[in-house]
Amino acid sequence: MSRRILHLTIKRKYFMEILRGEKLEEYREIKPYWEKRLLNPDGSFKKFDEVHLRNGYAKDSRYMRFRPGAIFRGTRYFMGSGVLCVFVIPVSDFISANVRPDIDGLTCCTEALNED
Repeated sequence: MSRRILHLTIKRKYFMEILRGEKLEEYREIKPYWEKRLLNPDGSFKKFDEVHLRNGYAKDSRYMRFRPGAIFRGTRYFMGSGVLCVFVIPVSDFISANVRPDIDGLTCCTEALNED
């Protein structure tokens, strides 16, 4: 059986916040696009083996891998948009990343980083 991986592309600001441990959840607005990717036909959440966060679309973009937490529905306030209904995707159980602390300007969390 193949692994089920949830791939998410995020902006550098949020990528770095997650990498530093400042941001523990990623959000996706509840819309048909994400419902199809995150929900089973019966409305239950799909099970994923890993969550991959990528900073950009290039083949060599920085990425991080996490063990998935339980995805759930919630509401969050976003500046400029107000309160939105979102899927909340926990990203706190770190597995690995392909970042370079010397290039990415990281002064923390380097002991947890490794390459695949």
